[in-house]
Amino acid sequence: MNLPPNVDTQTVIAAAENALTRSGQSITRRSVTPASGRISASAPVRGGQQAASVFVSRNENSTRVEVMQSPAAELGSSRDLMNAILARLQ
Repeated sequence: MNLPPNVDTQTVIAAAENALTRSGQSITRRSVTPASGRISASAPVRGGQQAASVFVSRNENSTRVEVMQSPAAELGSSRDLMNAILARLQ
């Protein structure tokens, strides 16, 4: 999803961290610069682990946010996580 260029990466990563921890996941990786960011989290589930990562990249035209989850069936949809991030950005 593309957001306006005035949305900085630190703000998106903070919103993603909040959404991930509120869903019961533990942050496993977090890195952020003015141009990009990544946050990853996981939680144990019966039979394995569920994981989610949010990637952010920013240029003069937009701030791009991508969400990846696995296994998708265990975590719900990536759209739900994206919606939670967007709600925290408002």
